[in-house]
Amino acid sequence: MKSVIICEGNTDLVLLQYFLEKTYNWEYVNIKHYTDKMNRITEPNNQKWFSHSSGNSLCLISAGGCSKIPAILNKCLDYNSLGPLFPYDSIAVVCDRDEVETEAVFLTSLLSEFNRYHVQFDGEFVHNNWNRSSYTNALQSQQSLNCLPLIIPFEDTGAIESFLLNALSQASEQSDPEMVDKRVIEQCIDFIDNIDCCGKYLTRRRDKTKAKFDSVFVVMTPAEAFSNRRNLLRSVPWEEFETIQIGFKHFSHFSH
Repeated sequence: MKSVIICEGNTDLVLLQYFLEKTYNWEYVNIKHYTDKMNRITEPNNQKWFSHSSGNSLCLISAGGCSKIPAILNKCLDYNSLGPLFPYDSIAVVCDRDEVETEAVFLTSLLSEFNRYHVQFDGEFVHNNWNRSSYTNALQSQQSLNCLPLIIPFEDTGAIESFLLNALSQASEQSDPEMVDKRVIEQCIDFIDNIDCCGKYLTRRRDKTKAKFDSVFVVMTPAEAFSNRRNLLRSVPWEEFETIQIGFKHFSHFSH
C-alpha cells in the first residue's frame, strides 16, 4: 500500500515523522534512493518518504500553510487520475484548528478537490475518521481510496502546538504529584497572553500559539533555547503520551 500524509508546516512534519518512526516503526528513505513507487509532489525539502517492514510506503508532505493544503491534495489526486502503477491508496490531511469555523470550511475545501476528480465517497465525508471512496482513472479502471481529514486540536481552537502542550500537561498530571510541568505550561501561556498590552508584537493568533510553545521549552530546556524546533520536538517522548496516542491512532492504518 502507498499512502500520503499532507500537513501544514515543518512543526507538524517533524512531529509526525517522530511519531511514525517511534510508534509504528516507519523508516526514513533518503531522497537519493527514490524508487519507481515514489513520485515527487512538491519540493524535496517539503516531502519525505518512509518504508515499512510490511512493504508499504508512506509520503509525508509539508504544504507550507493550511491554505496551500488543497493544492497539494489536488496534485496527489491528479497523479492518481493518470493511472500510475502505484497510486496512493490512502490520503490523510492534518490541519490546525486555528478558528472556530475551521472544520466546516476546511472539509468543504477538501471536498471541492475530490469533486474535481469525481471521487465518490461511500457516505458522509467526516472529520477524524477514514472515509472510503472510489474513482475512475484515465485508463478507465475503478480504484478505491481512503481519506482521513484530521483537524487538531479535536475540540478546542488552536494549533498542533496547543495539542502538544495539552499532552505534556496531562502527562504531568499523571506522573508528577507536584505537577511542575503543568504549572510551568500554565504560567508560560499566561505570560504570552498578557505580555503585549499595546498590540505591537504577536498580533496574530498563530504567532501567540508558537510563542507559548517555544517559551515552555525555553524554561524546561534552557541549554537548547536557541536550537531549532526539530531538536526540541525530538527531546520529548511524545509517543508515550496517551493524548498523542489517541489523537494519532488512525495512523496505524498505514502499516497494515
